[in-house]
Amino acid sequence: MTDVRLAYERVNGWLRNRSRAGFAAVVGLGSALGILAFGALVGERMLFDAITMAIAMTAAYYFFDPQDKG
Repeated sequence: MTDVRLAYERVNGWLRNRSRAGFAAVVGLGSALGILAFGALVGERMLFDAITMAIAMTAAYYFFDPQDKG
């Protein structure tokens, strides 16, 4: 396996072992950081957008639980 593939497997395993709330928090944080990075690229402050997206994604992933195995 390549190093990239091993890194992917480690991160994927770590995420799949998170609790429902933990997984939702990671998704919310990732979406907020993505929006902040995009805002930095286009030269706009998007703090409000990042916060609202983080809240929305965290709530959606917590309540709809896409990791549900049953």
